Parts: sequence; structure tokens; C-alpha cells
Amino acid sequence: MNTAVNVARRGGLFEPIPPIPFPSLWRSDTRSIVGSVLLAVAFSANMQITERLDTATVGGIIPWTALPFGIMWFTTACFFFGMTGALITASFNPIIAVLTATGPLAPVHFTINWSFNIPMAIMASYVLSKKQPTTFATYVTMVLIAELFLATGLIPVWLFLFKFSALQTAGLWLWAVAEAVPSAILGFAFVRTVAKSGVLS
Repeated sequence: MNTAVNVARRGGLFEPIPPIPFPSLWRSDTRSIVGSVLLAVAFSANMQITERLDTATVGGIIPWTALPFGIMWFTTACFFFGMTGALITASFNPIIAVLTATGPLAPVHFTINWSFNIPMAIMASYVLSKKQPTTFATYVTMVLIAELFLATGLIPVWLFLFKFSALQTAGLWLWAVAEAVPSAILGFAFVRTVAKSGVLS
């Protein structure tokens, strides 16, 4: 029998995310809005720490510690609350980041967050509409695709704001894309735990 299947049945690292109800891409019910706001607040509190770590370690030129945790909160919002959750979680923290000056990327957090969350919400809508468990491979692929949008959106910032060379920008882009791997591992475990708990379902 396939090893991955055995691990999944034992509840191991690769156990799929159980089916999550996904009534529609856009939600206007109170539960979805309140749930999205709560996730946005948790995400913002998390970012108050990680964004400062990014600034202290690499001058804030790349959100290397913020990305894994951000993607964890973002995918949770997209999986459970669709585009409503995606836009609320993407838009709340940038306001706080600008007001508290967490780092040099704070003014462009809106576009950075949207560039990840919008495609992720669309992919979540497609994947969850099948009403099947979401495998680790599927989740990693979704994160990688969304991360490509996010990393590409940072190229103008690196080139024109920070004045990096094309080679330096390419290196930073590859770094940002590579962040999809640890981000996916953390996010997958978190989304699966939340789904199994039934807290947001």
C-alpha cells in the first residue's frame, strides 16, 4: 500500500485537509464577515512581530519571516470565507502597518496581500467545490501559484523603490518564491487543524 496513504490514515504530516463547505466565492453573511475580521486581527497581531523581525534582519526588503505566517492566515481565510475573507484579511493589516511603521514595505502591503489572496481564493473555490479532501500536494501547488503572483508584484518595489539591480531583484524573487515551501508546510497543518476542529466550519 502507498506509504503516503498509510501516513494519512495514521493522521501524519500528509493527512489531507478534510472537505470544507464552500457555499460561494463571495460571502455577505455575518458569520463570514465576523470570522474574517477575527482572522485579520490575529494576522495583524502576528505581523506586528514578524514585520519588525524582517526590518531588523534584512532591512525589510523581503518579508521572509512574515510570509510563512501570513500565508497561514491568508489561506485559512480563503478556504473558510472565500473572497470575502481574502480581501478583509489582506486589507486590515496594511492600515496598521502604515500607522505603526513596521517596515519599509508597509505602504505596499495592500497590493502584496491582494496579489496572493485573490488568486488563492479563486483556487480555493475551485478545489473545495469538489467536496473532496485537499491533499498536501494540491495545497502546496496552490500556495506556489499564489506566491508567484506575490513575488512578481514585488519586482517593481525592488527595482524602483530600493534601486536594486536586475540580478539582485532576480535573487530576491527566487527567495520569495522559495518561501512557498515552508509557508505551505505551516499553512497546511494549520488549515487542517482548524478544519478538523470545526471552529470555523
